[in-house]
Amino acid sequence: PTGLGISYRTYWAGHFLQNLLGWALPTEPTGLGTSYRTYRAGHFLQNLLGWALPTEPTGLGISYRTYWAGHFLQNLLGWALPTEPTGLGTSYRTYWAGHFLQNLLGWALPTEPTGLGTSYRTYWAGHFLQNLLGWAFPTEPTGLGISYRTYRAGHFLQNLLGWALPTEPTGLSTGMSQW
Repeated sequence: PTGLGISYRTYWAGHFLQNLLGWALPTEPTGLGTSYRTYRAGHFLQNLLGWALPTEPTGLGISYRTYWAGHFLQNLLGWALPTEPTGLGTSYRTYWAGHFLQNLLGWALPTEPTGLGTSYRTYWAGHFLQNLLGWAFPTEPTGLGISYRTYRAGHFLQNLLGWALPTEPTGLSTGMSQW
């Protein structure tokens, strides 16, 4: 289960549909191979369940409601301050500012499991490498400061483990990921 009552396999299957529809309907691209419309539609149920089940842990030490409330603020500020757009309705500056606390807690509490078989510290270290390589090889930008090629490569192991171990919880309520 991912924290949304679905297996990791189902979670990735859902992302496949998002990706497929994103290429078919590429209006307002997110840089993730999906349109902004498709991306937000895919997150609608997550958002709805997050408010309905506010004590559902995200694996980040915060409730699902808090997690999505944080994303709401990111989205709101992103539209207000659209410099360096991420393609997710938030500016790059706002997006990474919102993840600062997550990153800080990850290094402070390195044994916090992500549900991906890695500690929170390892999880964010992986994101650091994605970001670093993304700036070095910015082909096919995702709008996240990393290339689409790097982004997908970074998620390959997650995807592989998800199919091999489909009951492995993400502990992220499908939220991260992020990513």
